[in-house]
Amino acid sequence: MLRSLIEHAIKSIVLYPEQVFITETIEGSKVAIKVHVSKADVGRVIGKNGATIKTLRLMTQALADLKGRKASLEIAK
Repeated sequence: MLRSLIEHAIKSIVLYPEQVFITETIEGSKVAIKVHVSKADVGRVIGKNGATIKTLRLMTQALADLKGRKASLEIAK
């Protein structure tokens, strides 16, 4: 659920949604999500002064908290 929600949010932001690929790794109570996007879309995902990525990270952590987990969201380079 977390992965699909993040994927939907990111695909609605980027210019090349077909190039969005997300990996999710779960280790115990920790969830690590890596977002792969087109180089042209990295700036859109980060946003002005990092506002967009901060919001996405906050949303990710809030959803993970509902299941008693810790979450991280990173843009793969």
